[in-house]
Amino acid sequence: MSKKNTTKKTSSKKAQSAEAAPATATPMPAPEVLASVTVYDKKDKNWDTCIREDKYEHVVLDDRFENDDDAKAAGDAWLAKYAKADEAGRRKMMGWKPAKGGAKIGELADAMAAKAGKGKKTDATADGAKPKAKREPKVKKESTRGPSGLDVAAQMLRDSGGPMKCKEMVEQMLAKGLWATNGKTPAATIYAAIIREIAEKGKEARFTKTDRGTFAFNA
Repeated sequence: MSKKNTTKKTSSKKAQSAEAAPATATPMPAPEVLASVTVYDKKDKNWDTCIREDKYEHVVLDDRFENDDDAKAAGDAWLAKYAKADEAGRRKMMGWKPAKGGAKIGELADAMAAKAGKGKKTDATADGAKPKAKREPKVKKESTRGPSGLDVAAQMLRDSGGPMKCKEMVEQMLAKGLWATNGKTPAATIYAAIIREIAEKGKEARFTKTDRGTFAFNA
């Protein structure tokens, strides 16, 4: 008798997620490098939300929204949940599958690196080659990087003594040379960072939202 085929059919989204998963257990991106970005779909006349990581965009939300605020709030809520999740939880939220065999994040990559290193040492001793001298550890240089955009935004709101629109605030930050960025949507990046701090710290956050796209310093 022939065996029945028990293979389950997967949806196109699940198939795409499986293809997007890395071959090795690559650590998930840190919450600090992610930002929620809203995009207006002129054809369907609604708003989409995606999670941006530098030049890359992760489509993790299937919902569509009627306005920009709802789309931004959904993206910020996703980021807040992602920040509190562990590596396995973040991998699941991103739609990436864990390493095969139940290995924890990074274990598969470490095992492969150790195996490759062991093979190289064997080949070197077989050929009579001298082992390479260990490199001296590099002295860590003091960082010359200025304050983050979020810190500059908090200081600007403190000095202004009143609420400011996020877009206007970021324009002043860039014009005065208080902050520099190569991002195409700096206002959206700062907006997402402020919302994330409010969601994570609550009353301890440095910001408070007073109106749509408008914030004040939480004294």
